Amino acid sequence: MNFVRPAALLIMLCTPLPACIDECTPVPVGEPLTLIQADEVVQVVVSGANLKLFAYRRGVGDAFDIIVVRSGGGPAEHCRSGPGFERLVEASSSLPVVRQVATTVEEVSPEWFIIELWDGSKRSGIEQRLRRPTSRDGGTLMQWCYKQYVVEFDPAVWDSVSSGCRALGAAPAVAG
Repeated sequence: MNFVRPAALLIMLCTPLPACIDECTPVPVGEPLTLIQADEVVQVVVSGANLKLFAYRRGVGDAFDIIVVRSGGGPAEHCRSGPGFERLVEASSSLPVVRQVATTVEEVSPEWFIIELWDGSKRSGIEQRLRRPTSRDGGTLMQWCYKQYVVEFDPAVWDSVSSGCRALGAAPAVAG
């Protein structure tokens, strides 16, 4: 009977999966953590405490169709992607890591967002938890497995996401 050693099995399972990077390799402080190529992204989901954003494009090079829904009611927003959305995709696909946080910050609060990016392959999407800057610590935080890091993330992107189609889109999409 052949037995596979648990460590070897873990390495084989983690090697192709970006979600296992933290288990197999330390996050590179001082370098960008590139999770996916921005120009290959075809689907984006942003989940926050009061906002959900869905964006999809049929192929690389096409504009994204965006839907933004907020808690508390009101109509959903629909628009095509514009420069604000392009900045969101660029900023969340490659995150320059500044430093590891020594003391873990609260992991559940309204400031945290989950951003999921897919490149259209059969692999699962890339998901990261980011917390917008607060007066307590000043920088955008990234939760990666069980560690937290300060990352460089354009502060204007947070305002664009919160503003919805007004800041993310080119022009309202025409139903049809």
